[in-house]
Amino acid sequence: MGYSSFYIPRHSGTQQGHRKAFGKSKEFYKQRTKLNKGILAGSKSTLVEESIAERYENSYLRKVIRFFSLTIMLMFFFLLTYAIGRNTNDLFSLMKVYRKEKKTLKSQKETKELMITYDVLLATGNSYLDSGSLEAAQAEFSSALKIFNYGIEARIGIFKVFDAQCKISNENCKEAAQSRDYLESIGALTN
Repeated sequence: MGYSSFYIPRHSGTQQGHRKAFGKSKEFYKQRTKLNKGILAGSKSTLVEESIAERYENSYLRKVIRFFSLTIMLMFFFLLTYAIGRNTNDLFSLMKVYRKEKKTLKSQKETKELMITYDVLLATGNSYLDSGSLEAAQAEFSSALKIFNYGIEARIGIFKVFDAQCKISNENCKEAAQSRDYLESIGALTN
């Protein structure tokens, strides 16, 4: 074949190297034109095109994710340096506020649980009262008053127990009268 007068980029060297590189690029362009003309099977061509598109999308997504992660890291770094440089006491005061809020939330959760227990004790006390188990009802209402001392419902329940005991066996009549007076004074009984 003689010497060639054309130049292939990135292929300097012998004539054999040029022929090899030219053959590879020629084969690549043949396959590409076959794909474009639809000579290859439809599934193969779509698979090749999909893999090329997928590679492009994945590289683009990686670049976007890398950009946003670096942006977020830089923002966090600048905020942290600003907060530390501004005043270290501010960070400590923020930590104190956080701990205080955490304790408050914990106490609110405990209070909520206690109120649920209070409601359950009231319900069981009322069911015992309706069934005629006055001692069990009194124990439930007393437990409810230990949880929430100002509970009007529990105080009314205790009054009903004392009143029933007074009417049935003349016991706790003094406590029933005191409970009635207290509940009427606060406006809980409207009899």
